[in-house]
Amino acid sequence: MKAIKIFAVRSDILRLLKTLEAGTEIKYIKADSSSVPTIQQWSHGSDLPKLGIADGSQSNLCQSYLLSYPDLIVQPRQIEQPDGTLRFDVDQLNNPDSIVFTPAGEWKDKVILAGSFGTASLSPASQSLMKAVAAAVRKNFSKVRAFWVGPEALAQWKSGKRLTIAEQSPSVYDLQEED
Repeated sequence: MKAIKIFAVRSDILRLLKTLEAGTEIKYIKADSSSVPTIQQWSHGSDLPKLGIADGSQSNLCQSYLLSYPDLIVQPRQIEQPDGTLRFDVDQLNNPDSIVFTPAGEWKDKVILAGSFGTASLSPASQSLMKAVAAAVRKNFSKVRAFWVGPEALAQWKSGKRLTIAEQSPSVYDLQEED
């Protein structure tokens, strides 16, 4: 299992993460790039800053987190820059026993941007986390085409709010009802 695409607002995401956390202990690590090897982590999804509020007008501009079991020792990736300075990336490349969670969410009360859970890793821990997430998503969200939609996002969509990957994207690319 490689990716689960979602549309959700804060209340949807909290419900989903509460279900996930009830079944397994996990931690959330901010996926980040900085000049110092700083690691920010949380034990509960409800503690994530601005959860369900998109950081930009496109899904790919939104903050991501690594989800892992608590025993994972997070390894920042050190990258030397052309000017000789160092950059430290916290991502899945050095942490294959994790999955990547991008909540995305509401953007300027105009649209709900697509979020996702995904992994590039075949490690047993990563695959186990993806299975746990898939079960929590199935329990709390409704399937619409290739996306899973949270109950509040679904209600807003049925009331006319756009569910899309980017505010700038033409509405023909928004989530559409099945024929």
